[in-house]
Amino acid sequence: MTLSSEDVIELVSALAKEEGLKVTVKESLVGGLIAGGCAIVGGMVAGPFGIALGGTIGGCVAAVRSHGKFRSAGEVLMDLPLHRRQELADRVMNVIRNIDATDVARLLFFLSSDVMRRQEVLNVVISYIRNELQMQICD
Repeated sequence: MTLSSEDVIELVSALAKEEGLKVTVKESLVGGLIAGGCAIVGGMVAGPFGIALGGTIGGCVAAVRSHGKFRSAGEVLMDLPLHRRQELADRVMNVIRNIDATDVARLLFFLSSDVMRRQEVLNVVISYIRNELQMQICD
């Protein structure tokens, strides 16, 4: 196979986009704390109605605060420094090394029909994002 590391990164970015993978730097926890804190304060001030109102306001504040902090995994992978892209490409190449494809389009077509191999590639990407980049995958 004659794919470069940039071709492999393009491939995994396309797969991540197809799967709808999004990453964050642990903003979900902070958002939950904001919403929960506002609900507690609202409950203390206005009883049961205050819980609902405080939770709603806290949820809105958390949503505004986290706007733009969730990015697609494909964007994150394309923005990696060269040495990180090379490292990920090497890991993915170990999974796809036996596939006879000369370009990304053919490889994407092959992976769309080979669900097991596709999942192996996605597992490598998800593991890399979680362990090496210290980011969380949003479900």
